[in-house]
This record gives sequence, structure tokens and C-alpha cells, in this order.
Amino acid sequence: MIQFEPPPTPLAFHPPLGYFEIMSSLEKVLKHFRTGGKWSSQVAHWQTIPPKAARFGEWPSNLHPEIVAAIKERGIEQLYSHQTEAVRINLEGKNVVVV
Repeated sequence: MIQFEPPPTPLAFHPPLGYFEIMSSLEKVLKHFRTGGKWSSQVAHWQTIPPKAARFGEWPSNLHPEIVAAIKERGIEQLYSHQTEAVRINLEGKNVVVV
């Protein structure tokens, strides 16, 4: 059985609505792939990456203050470094995909 253990999170982290339902669904999808589901033959490699300590970034200075306020109202006081980078790239008018 695949067990989901969330990574360490900042104390101010409040999961968005549906977070645990999504993780439960993700767990089911991964289990399906690992146990011979229809697409399991298409998976060439499985790798589990061990958790790392969180790295945080600054709010981009050109991000509208109302957006920052709305995010903070949800209990998110700071961005992870990859989120800061994704926002910065998006504000430059480029597309971003984070997996």
C-alpha cells in the first residue's frame, strides 16, 4: 500500500480546499500505475525523491499587493522558492509549468 506523508510545511500552512482529496486521488492513481494498471507498461522509471528542507523566496516586488493580500488571507505568509521563480517568470509574460 502506498502511504502519503506530506512534506514538512511552514507553521502558517493551511491546505487549500480539496488538498487532501486530491492527494488521496493521486495516491490511488500511483497505486494503479504500480500494480499493473492499463498504462503501467508505459512507465519507464520510478523514482522516489527524499524530502528536503523547505526553501523560501521573497514576494516578487511587481506582484500586485491585492494578490499578495489575498494569498496571505488564506494563511500563506511566504512563497516557496519554486513558487517565487514561477511567479517571476509569469510576470515576465512567459508560460510556466510546475510538476
